[in-house]
Amino acid sequence: MQPREKSKKIPFKIILFVHDEVVVECLKEKGPAIAKLIEKIGLECSKKYLDHLTVPAEAHVSTQWEK
Repeated sequence: MQPREKSKKIPFKIILFVHDEVVVECLKEKGPAIAKLIEKIGLECSKKYLDHLTVPAEAHVSTQWEK
């Protein structure tokens, strides 16, 4: 599978990594669903790489990047 074909299956685009934050872009109407997906992915990753610790992820939906 070509990288471009694979990326079409991901419903968001990663824009920026800032310290412990990931900024993504998606269609406005998909924002709440993508936020839940990001939280789920973050939790699964914490379980995989921090087996002694579970770190919940918190996602926020916004129309612009905020501090």
